[in-house]
Amino acid sequence: MVIEVVWNDIYSYFYINENTIRMLNNVIENLYYGQPLQQLTDSTTAAMFSIRDWDTMSIRFYQKEKESDNILDAPKRKSKQRNTGSFWRYLNNTDIDLSPYGIFKEFNQTNYKYSCFVYALQQSKQFTNAELDLINDSINTIAFPCDCIKKICELFDVSITVSKYSPTMHKINKTKQYGNKNSNKHVKLLLRDNHYMLNEPLNITPYYLKHMHTINNSPRVNKQRLYQVKHLSDSSVSYNKNPKVSINQLIDIFFENNYFSQLTTEQTFNVLNQNKYYDFTNLDYCDKCVRPTTYKQQTLLRPYNSAQFNNDPATVNPVYDVIYTTNIEEFANSPYATVTKYKSAITKVTTANAVIRNSKLLFMFDPTDDELQQLQELFQNKFDINFFSYDTLSQIGDELMHKYNCYQNVPQLAGKPAVFIKQCAPKVCLQTAFKQPQNISGNLVQIDKNGSYSATYTQFSGIPKGTPKVITNFTPEQYDYYYILINVNSYSCKHSEDRFPLLLNTGELFVDKNMFDFITEHYNIDYTFISGYYFNNGFNNNIRTLANDLYNLRLQLKANNSRIESVIKSILSLLWGKAQINRSIIKQVPVNKNKLNDFTNYNHNFIYKSEQLNNDTTMCSLLKPVTLHYTRPQFATNVLSHARTTLNNIFYYAADNNIPIYYSNTDSLVLDKHNLTKLNVSIGKQLGQFKVERDNITHIIYLTAKKYLQVTEQDTIIKGCGKRVQQHNAIKYFTKHYNKLMREY
Repeated sequence: MVIEVVWNDIYSYFYINENTIRMLNNVIENLYYGQPLQQLTDSTTAAMFSIRDWDTMSIRFYQKEKESDNILDAPKRKSKQRNTGSFWRYLNNTDIDLSPYGIFKEFNQTNYKYSCFVYALQQSKQFTNAELDLINDSINTIAFPCDCIKKICELFDVSITVSKYSPTMHKINKTKQYGNKNSNKHVKLLLRDNHYMLNEPLNITPYYLKHMHTINNSPRVNKQRLYQVKHLSDSSVSYNKNPKVSINQLIDIFFENNYFSQLTTEQTFNVLNQNKYYDFTNLDYCDKCVRPTTYKQQTLLRPYNSAQFNNDPATVNPVYDVIYTTNIEEFANSPYATVTKYKSAITKVTTANAVIRNSKLLFMFDPTDDELQQLQELFQNKFDINFFSYDTLSQIGDELMHKYNCYQNVPQLAGKPAVFIKQCAPKVCLQTAFKQPQNISGNLVQIDKNGSYSATYTQFSGIPKGTPKVITNFTPEQYDYYYILINVNSYSCKHSEDRFPLLLNTGELFVDKNMFDFITEHYNIDYTFISGYYFNNGFNNNIRTLANDLYNLRLQLKANNSRIESVIKSILSLLWGKAQINRSIIKQVPVNKNKLNDFTNYNHNFIYKSEQLNNDTTMCSLLKPVTLHYTRPQFATNVLSHARTTLNNIFYYAADNNIPIYYSNTDSLVLDKHNLTKLNVSIGKQLGQFKVERDNITHIIYLTAKKYLQVTEQDTIIKGCGKRVQQHNAIKYFTKHYNKLMREY
């Protein structure tokens, strides 16, 4: 089944399969609640892509046997498909325990919390729980292909042999060994009916399986030796002292005797729709979860060359030539569209052309050749960096972090410690007062913090050094820094009002040291400690020097009215970009139209999206089954936490001094202009100070944090309503919906 989306005359096809059902179901849920479809976006899709911009949406069925040239249809001939395993789709209706093979007697969703591949490895007893946690974290898809087993084997130096059952031949027709065959750890698996299971025999006779009910009800049989019965007659019973039956033969017998019942559609959907499982009560992790700081410059593209489309593709940097060229169609039909090594550049342009047109992706303006030359010379002379050797500003920021030794003794993390610490990052501070709609008239002002994240670099202690250690007995004063999971039993705010609450509910809460200290300062809280990590090796604070150097450089450029200052501003904000980058689970593959049908059939369980580049080429987005994702969440979480608490300190000062604030963003807030001098903030141009972003606001209506109207003496700002609301009827539209929402409250 395929969802066809038409947006600005761009046709996209989102494929529904085992691996995408959960992603697309989240989209439908957000669609119902009117939320932006961020789940349908990836790094190459327009960030503002939302349901409000869809012109049409239709669902078509994927006909597997139909002969057609349509990309939605299956190939004209049967082609090879990737061998995958996800879960066993039947329930065991006998008393025999087959749970070690991932075959269960009753449906319980917790039985399917791991993919069948991870579950089979767990049952093999060849891996520690910490190693299994890392494998589970690394696998991105429910359906796991055989061709990715090699990556797991290389990571843990294990040998895995997979025997594959052929449903057409009704037997095991292929056995393949992955990994180091001389390894001390060896696992034998059977892949049958899209399910991995241990390929180990059971201590049962085939005769018992075939005559189970008769044997169970026979008074002549020793009930302690039921599984050993090899023959039963009216006059005698014989036993096999060492009974054996292969799991494959057992399944054959079960199907022949109707011992299986198929999962219902609802049960199948529940398995496919569940999120990845993590047990955060036990935070032990294996050594593979920590990667010492290793630096390798990532030069993704050739140095900048201003040659145009008709030049040799090998000498041209496709991204930067195309980014400031408005003719996207010209690029799609250029030689680059057929050069595989530049496929990422092609994707950036074709799938998000509405966003990156006119160079706004990198520069926020359309740079001239002189400005590009100035940018290149500036970074070369000041930082010894070739600006155009990098694909994104985050990569440049990461390069600067290395040059200033900001990552010295700060290892990268993966698996459970990385996921846990990332969970401790506070949610973005974007909300209306009391989380209710706001409709205010008067003389208002919006102030923004200069470099909210950038200021944090110079204010916090730095990045915790060393590796995380598991907290066994929580004593906060003994740690340099920590990240914990607590259960909030009860709480109350210590201030007269709580307009922008940090705590909303009782229950589990992930916090870092900074946020925990802040909460205990402003709330009376009763909590129970569950688990956590701590660091006790001090801090790396070299980022302070880097942040000050970049900010001073920006001020110099700004004083000279140079537009390049906005590039420096972006890099300054993105210094932590690589530390919190999301896992890359999608790769782009350009496919020729003659191979498209075979390609989609082979990857039928891994295709997420396809878009047509030109008459000959379609760009297919595939889900990556395995990604060992290393980041530095201990850095990113600290930045977010300190940025959030800095703003919340202002909220509580305002509450104690009867200064109403109506709206808050990550780095800004809206209040009455006459209260600005009463607020305990510093107004100026320096890093960390506040500036007046919008003055003389006469009317605001906030329906939600992302859907609002601001009217000033000069203009009207509308956010979050797509194309439906025009300025001439904006106040009427917002007032109507504000009144409707308030009636609900």
